[in-house]
Order: sequence, then structure tokens, then C-alpha cells
Amino acid sequence: MVLNLAEQQRAVALYVQRDRPALHIPPHLQATYEQQRTHLRSLIGADRTGTAFADALTAYLDTLLRVRHSATLDVAQPAPQLAIAALRARLSTAHPEGWTVLTYVDTGDVILLLRLDADDLTLQQIGWDTELQQLLRLATHRQYRMKTYLDIQRRQATGTRWATLNQLGARLIAPALPDTLTPDQRLLIVPSGRLQAVPWAGLRVGDRWLCEQAILQVLPGLAAQPAPLPATDNHAALLVGCSTFGNRAEDLPGVAAALDLVAAHWHGSATRLVDADATRRNVLTQLKTNATGYRLIHIASHAQMVAAQGLLAHIKLTDDDLLLDEIARLQLQGATVVLGTCEGLAADVMPGDEILSLSWALLAAGARAVVASLWAIYDRAAPVFLAPLYTALARGDDVPRALAYAQRTLIVQAETVDTKEAACYAPLAWAGFCALGVGGDCG
Repeated sequence: MVLNLAEQQRAVALYVQRDRPALHIPPHLQATYEQQRTHLRSLIGADRTGTAFADALTAYLDTLLRVRHSATLDVAQPAPQLAIAALRARLSTAHPEGWTVLTYVDTGDVILLLRLDADDLTLQQIGWDTELQQLLRLATHRQYRMKTYLDIQRRQATGTRWATLNQLGARLIAPALPDTLTPDQRLLIVPSGRLQAVPWAGLRVGDRWLCEQAILQVLPGLAAQPAPLPATDNHAALLVGCSTFGNRAEDLPGVAAALDLVAAHWHGSATRLVDADATRRNVLTQLKTNATGYRLIHIASHAQMVAAQGLLAHIKLTDDDLLLDEIARLQLQGATVVLGTCEGLAADVMPGDEILSLSWALLAAGARAVVASLWAIYDRAAPVFLAPLYTALARGDDVPRALAYAQRTLIVQAETVDTKEAACYAPLAWAGFCALGVGGDCG
């Protein structure tokens, strides 16, 4: 009963975000929308202590709501029922090496943890006690990131390695982790509420990283099924990179090298939009006019999730920003999207578990899988992470398996790397990445 209720709620949120008709801006609102979007974008990076930003945000949200309500949504469509037998059969076919689902329901007072596998369905409660709240703060808040993921706490009184991540893994994962879990098995995680901010790969169970013990994949919900990939030999990639932004953001000198690395590993054609060519207009034109779509979209730039204002999440391009609602209106036709940006997976969680984040907007736009990070991607660490990721994709690994390979590679290399480069191989560089989506193929 708990599983069905939780999944019906997620299905409603997913249907509104992903399956509603493509958002269309009526002609009488087009000019107003563009004017307000441009004005708001100009204020995002400015001082927001006065009333100008609040007034611009209110006007933009009002217009956006009017735009959304101008489209017809079939609210009478029932939320899909979760047929557990059919789900088990589908997952067993997709993951013959074995699979386990961990789905969380944040009720506010407790976390309900449901574990589903080929044979059993179990339910446990995890209390939202002071210890768990503190562990979650240390693992997810920006001000504690260096301490937690560079293991600075080890130098303090306890001297225990990775203390926070061991304790958090013991609270959130260990109670439901199957004894038979192996590195080739799939661990499918459906987070809820405050757990959307958890870097699952960086949790530790039994003194080992979770990403070493299974192939992790974060799902938006169990009722969502991947759309079949189009029957085509299309392997085209769109590579977007911005290294300069005027006075809007700091330069990113490593962007060109990152795109060179991706192009060298990719086995199909690649269209590049870099710096002067990576304008908002050019990017939107490429994504809206390519009839066959792209199998891969890689974006190397700045991105930002504005705290508690998820609709202002955006990707910075050379001349402008691509805002959340614009991203959700793209037609991505089953593409895999790799966000080489900061905070691509960071989320603003609304009531009813509706998620506002760049990654979820990409899923709503038709992406099959998204690789993104919860926090900043450091320029020097990017090629270290991307090389094994694209090596695995090039040999045919699906997206979650390729991500696991990249993370495991950095874990092994961290044991022998020079001290000056250690930060590029530490959990700070790889733990924030997740594979999100209902499908995993990159092709």
C-alpha cells in the first residue's frame, strides 16, 4: 500500500512535468514573456537585497503560470498503477546480473524505506532524529563539503576515516542492503524530499564506497518506463562549451580541452558550439531543428541553482542564460545529456515531491538519461573524470555502468596519485555525480 501510494504521487508529478503537451507561449504573451525573462536574467547575478529582483521574479512567475495554464492538460488521466509483478519482470530482463530497488518516502517525521527485489518487498522506518539531520547537513551543505569529501575531519579528535559518510551509509543504506549485492548488480534508488540532495555514490557501507558495491541509478519513479530508442543509426553528438561570460561569471579555461576529450572518444559525428557560437539562439536552434535529434548532448559551462527558487535554475551560455522552463520545453528525443556544469543535479523540492532542477527539466524535455553533479565541478578535475566516463560509453556501457566505471577508476587511482593532484581523485571530484533517468543506453 505504501509503495503504491508513493508511486502514484510520483507518477502525478512526473506526468505533469514530462507527459503534458509541449508548452506553447501564446502570441499575446510572447513579447511579455521575453521581456520579463531578459530583465530577470539580468538581475540573477546582481545584488538582490532591494525590491527590483523580487518584483521582476513575481512578474515573471505570473506570466509563466499564465503560459502554463494556456495549455490543455488531461487531468482526468489516471495515475498509472504500479504492477509489481510486471515491474519485477521488466527489471529482471533489463538487469540480468541482478537488481535491488531502494525507494524512500520522506513523511516529515520519519523516512519510510522500501526495498524491492525479485523475491521480496520490505518496509522499514528511519527516524529523522538529530543525528541523521546533522549527518545530512555535513554531507549535503556547501559549507561542509571540503571537510566531508576531502576527509579533513580525520585530522580532528576521532581520527576515523570518512566518519560522516560511513555513518550516513549505515543509517540510509545498510539496513536494506542485500547480502548478495555484487559490483555488477544494479542498485536503483528512488529518493524523496530532503534525500534528493544525497550524493549516493559517496556513501560508505562496510568501509567501502557504495559505487564500488553496485551500479547506481537514480530513478524519478518506478512507474516511469523508458521510451524505446528510435530505430536509427544516428550517433550524432552536440557539444556545447562556454569559457568566457564577460562580467557574468568567471572564465572556464578548460572547456575546449574537455570538448576535445569528448570528441576524441565519441564514435559518431559531433557538432560543436563553442564560445562565440554557443549563444542562446544557436543552441535552441540546434536542439529544435535537428530532425533526427542527438544521441549525446554534452554541455560544458557554468550552471546555477538559485537557493529556494528552482524556476531560476539556469545554464549560462556565451551571451545569455537558458532558464529552467526553457530547458523543459526542448525536444531531446531520447538523448543522453552530460552536464559538465556546476549544480546540474541540485534540486528545489516542492510539495508533493515535484522536483525543480536542471536534470529533471532535461528528463521532462525527453532526455533518456542525465549525468550531472550536485555541486561544483572543478576545472582541473573535469578531464580526469570525463576520460574514463567516455571510455566506458565508447565501448558500449550504458550510462549508469559507465559512471560507475569512472568513479571506481578514480578511487583506484587515488591510491597512487601524486599528493599535489590528490583533490582531482578525491570524493569531492566524483561523489556528487549521479546517473538520473528511466533509461541508460547511450548508443
